[in-house]
Amino acid sequence: MRAGRIFLSDKVLNSLAMLEQSFARKGKAFHHILKSGRTHMMDAVPIRLGQEFSAYATAMHVAGGVEAGPNIARRSRLEVQR
Repeated sequence: MRAGRIFLSDKVLNSLAMLEQSFARKGKAFHHILKSGRTHMMDAVPIRLGQEFSAYATAMHVAGGVEAGPNIARRSRLEVQR
């Protein structure tokens, strides 16, 4: 069970890193597309579709801990071994 958790965390971290990169690429590709912003079912300030995808990439980076990927995996291994 413990070994499975270690390998799974590495897979998840790698998948999050790939997802972050994909969102970042789409952010650049969609930068020229304008869309109407929405808030609570009402129109809001227009934004670029690329901004939305860049925000998704940032969310993956921050929430997923992709920035510290190997360090998180290393910490997880230490916690599992205790």
